[in-house]
Amino acid sequence: MNKAENLDKLNQELIDVNKIMTESFEMLLNRDNNLSKISNDSANLRTRSADLRKGAKNLKLSFMFRKYMTPIIICAIIVFLILMKLFVF
Repeated sequence: MNKAENLDKLNQELIDVNKIMTESFEMLLNRDNNLSKISNDSANLRTRSADLRKGAKNLKLSFMFRKYMTPIIICAIIVFLILMKLFVF
């Protein structure tokens, strides 16, 4: 091999190394962006999860009121009528 071929081969290897390094830096930059995006997404999910938990608690309480409020009101009216009969009449 002569010197020109060796220089061409060396230049080609330097170009390949340059491409690899550029791709590595791009991957590192994208990694930072991806990590930031994942961090933001997890914060949003945490917030939404807390909202859903509150909503579920309110829904459960509403269901309990609907389920037991009619019997409680009927019992309260009966107790009120019994007390009225005992003390007023």
